[in-house]
Amino acid sequence: MNSGANKDTVIADFQQWCSENDVWLDDRLEIIYSPDADIHIRTKNQSISASTTVSYIPKRSILSTKSCSLAETLPQDAEYTHGLGAQLMLALALYKEQLLGSKSRWHGYLQSLPDFVDLPMLWQDGCKDAKEAVTWLVGTEVEKEMSVGSLLARARRFYEAMSRQFLPQDASVGGFTKAFTLVSSRAFIVDAYHGLSMVPIADAFNHSQDNHVHIETDFDVCPLCGALYECPHDDGPKLETHVGQNHYDSCYEMVVNSPIPRHSEVFNTYGETLGNAALLARYGFVLDVNENDCITWSMEELTDDADLAATFQLAAYEWESEKSLRPRCESSNLVYYSESFTVDGDGKVSHRLWLLCFLTYQRNAPSSPSPMSVLEAQIACEAGMDVDASLIPAVSAIASAVSTLCCTRKAKIKKLSDLGPDADIGEILDGLSDDRPRTRLAVSYVLTEISILECCLAEWSDLVLPHPS
Repeated sequence: MNSGANKDTVIADFQQWCSENDVWLDDRLEIIYSPDADIHIRTKNQSISASTTVSYIPKRSILSTKSCSLAETLPQDAEYTHGLGAQLMLALALYKEQLLGSKSRWHGYLQSLPDFVDLPMLWQDGCKDAKEAVTWLVGTEVEKEMSVGSLLARARRFYEAMSRQFLPQDASVGGFTKAFTLVSSRAFIVDAYHGLSMVPIADAFNHSQDNHVHIETDFDVCPLCGALYECPHDDGPKLETHVGQNHYDSCYEMVVNSPIPRHSEVFNTYGETLGNAALLARYGFVLDVNENDCITWSMEELTDDADLAATFQLAAYEWESEKSLRPRCESSNLVYYSESFTVDGDGKVSHRLWLLCFLTYQRNAPSSPSPMSVLEAQIACEAGMDVDASLIPAVSAIASAVSTLCCTRKAKIKKLSDLGPDADIGEILDGLSDDRPRTRLAVSYVLTEISILECCLAEWSDLVLPHPS
């Protein structure tokens, strides 16, 4: 939405566009604007029960690389059907429609969108506040989620390669980058034909982990023509016919999954497992409390020993085949089951990270206890119970390895190293003025990572491991 646009006119034009394109929204809901939430959806004076469909969005109303004005000429290479490639190609399609202005058949929808979303990828070329914010993110999960420098560079390279063929002369790399931020923060993967798409109305619902609605689509359509039922591209016997097909088969739906009270904002979820690092990198905001926050490592970050990595793969396969593994992890205060190398918000270590620490110890150990026996010993130690003395060195070595990982990871947050060990990050955050929103956002995120790492250190150091005399 243009900052100078009349908000009431914009919403009215969007509603008119929805009506003309058969995009239906339940009468108990309204589209409103507020400076802090932009356009969003709220209930009026009635509550809405679960399992209610509150919006039908015809497939022909969505904006995708298959439906846009460039659809016949855009490259269909596999690299542009998923991941960053799909985002860049949809951004090209979106930007072309924006440049068409009122000639675009999505004009009433497009003018309801924000000019751009203030993502970290834009910050390095921004104002002093933005550049300062970038320095705080170096070494964090946000940088891993979306490398601030490389993503912007890749977007610019894509623009330079495509703009001359597909965009008019008044196009600019800045305008394309803004379109990319809209795609990054608002697009949905809807089905096997359209793929990543801009979905009117659906993208007006803001995110919450305790969401009220979700989008429902029939993903398994023909990837060549989008047909839900039989089509000329089918192979083998026809299992479906067009008999019984109705209007709703050609729509995406927004369906209520938990009751919505009256006079309240209605939330969707952008991903039930997204932590604040992903939310900040992809959508430009964080939640005050996010149960999905965690610190992650890749195998490459943990070891460059190919033999250890190969040993881990075999050991993980064998250990995870044991039915007792999940229940035993649930019995631990320090280990949880997760097929990644992570520390969660409670300072717990994933069983895979624990296993790698165990295998590192085992390579130089005088004896070779099983991982399950050591985990059982650790759980006993957590509970203050007696432990087989021969297993205590392994438990102690794993605790030491976890502590070292946390300390090393904390040291990689460049700003902390620059400020020194005595810096009070909370005090720094409190001292930032409101005219530095990006730096405040970045510092508040860094505090989350510090909290997770320090929580893990405290939890594992509290594990008192009595050594035999």
